[in-house]
Amino acid sequence: MKTFSDYIKTGALDEEIRDIGEKYPTRNRINVDFKDLERFDLNLADKVRQDPDTLGMEFAETISPNLLTNIEEKPLLKIGFKNIPTEYSPQNLNDITERHIGKIMRLEGMIGQLTDKYPVMTEAYWRCNICDESNIILQDESPVSKRKEPYRCRGCQKKDFRLLMDESRYTVAQTMVLMEKPDVLRAGERPPSLQVYLSGDLTKLKFDVMSKIVIDGVLKIVPSKNKTSQKYVWYLKAYNLEVVDKGFDEIEITPEEEEKIKEMSKMNGTTATFKRPPETGGSIYPNDISARINPGPWLKGATLAGKLRHCYKGVERKGKTERTR
Repeated sequence: MKTFSDYIKTGALDEEIRDIGEKYPTRNRINVDFKDLERFDLNLADKVRQDPDTLGMEFAETISPNLLTNIEEKPLLKIGFKNIPTEYSPQNLNDITERHIGKIMRLEGMIGQLTDKYPVMTEAYWRCNICDESNIILQDESPVSKRKEPYRCRGCQKKDFRLLMDESRYTVAQTMVLMEKPDVLRAGERPPSLQVYLSGDLTKLKFDVMSKIVIDGVLKIVPSKNKTSQKYVWYLKAYNLEVVDKGFDEIEITPEEEEKIKEMSKMNGTTATFKRPPETGGSIYPNDISARINPGPWLKGATLAGKLRHCYKGVERKGKTERTR
């Protein structure tokens, strides 16, 4: 079976490795195209799909420091996977089951909630109080992971340590709630949600609540708040994130579009005033918004105007000869 070293020799990651060598530690994540990895070797891709965390660590160790320019210390690289085939993923959030735990997947949905960014310790720097020996322990990146301590000092074999907060290493993290797409929900159905954990480079992407996104990641589980309960909660550790459609707060309005909006605001249709002579049953101003909508066989005249008023949730005010909405 082919190895990660063979894959690196193909040159598929040369540009990513070169970019990290220039931007480390600001950037430390390498995203491997899963479909490209499948074309290279199906067995290697299948091993990654079954155990992405272990294989990702092996992948990072394969990329030796001499491949990364301008880095003197041993780099802490993160390996992510993108373009995960949909056949390996649940179609909707409701389709997630226990067989997906620990497997990579690709999900699509909307951001329902987004927390502030916060620091997470990636390397804890412990100092022995007996012999002053340094002990560095890698930490798990998880929303509820506990801090790992050294079992014994590697110098004197004692168990007396103090944590040096300033010398430890950190990364920036953020938690979001991914909600199901509205177009797959039944009428009145509550949208299912999934907690997503972001870290490092992913927190620098521009997105907001209600943005439509596609996420590649691995599904994990954590115990619930009740420690004695057998209930677990799953979350997605994100590898890659793509914004498909921006939320309302992120929409950029060009000067030309702003002028059109101001022009429409001066139209009578914004106040939706309708003349209702008895002989016609209702006529519409020529510059009303409803006059610009192509009517159908069941949507015209006063029916079209009523539907338009209903969409804008107006408050009806009655007068002698006209109705204002």
